Amino acid sequence: LAGIRYDESLYTVTVTVTDNGEGKLTAEVSTSAPIVFNNAYTVQSEVAVISGTKELIGRDLKAYEFSFELYNAKLENNKFVAEGPAIGTATNNATGGFAFNAITYTQAGEYVYLVKETEGSLPNVEYDKTEYVVKVTVTDVEAVLTSRVEIFDNNEKCESIVFTNQYTVEVATYVFNANKRLFGRDLEAGEFTFEVIDQVNGKVVSRAINEANGNITFALNFTAEGTYNYSVKEVNTGIGGIIYDSRTYSITATV
Repeated sequence: LAGIRYDESLYTVTVTVTDNGEGKLTAEVSTSAPIVFNNAYTVQSEVAVISGTKELIGRDLKAYEFSFELYNAKLENNKFVAEGPAIGTATNNATGGFAFNAITYTQAGEYVYLVKETEGSLPNVEYDKTEYVVKVTVTDVEAVLTSRVEIFDNNEKCESIVFTNQYTVEVATYVFNANKRLFGRDLEAGEFTFEVIDQVNGKVVSRAINEANGNITFALNFTAEGTYNYSVKEVNTGIGGIIYDSRTYSITATV
């Protein structure tokens, strides 16, 4: 039988048969020791690794920024909850992956765990409060254990554990000014239009019109750090008798 270690003990049994002279035989049995055969059942253990992914929206993720906890789980009011202290912890790597230490199984059965993110104190980060239930079903097939890992989120089966965090920052606004001059007649407010154009994708990121004194005010909003390069130019709106300025100015903003 698979997985069985047989007992190789050998016992001596002596049977003494006696004739009482009256046509009746009697037998007495003696052994060298009490006869007990002990067998052991052993299986090939199985190892399972519970892992997941961290996603951070709003900025680049750094290694070891986020921590995760693994708990045994119990069913309470039709919901799996953590039972006792955490049995494992893990942190993310630079690409977002994380994994708990491998769990070794020596018996068949169903094992249920709870995985959640540790709420930290990183500024401007909204932590993910999702709690994943992980069921590991261990099966004994001819003394060899195999495992199947299933993941659930709010009783819905899912493919993987993914914790998503949102990083938000206050919008940084950069205001700068330019000046419009008109020769030959008085300048009127709102006559001329000007645009700020992203040099990378060609999109207009800001538009302004002149004031009566020629002042032009632009405002640029930033939600992420970096270096941004723009072109500033006048828009030809076809006003009669006007020769438009075709010059383009470059500006660089560092956030």
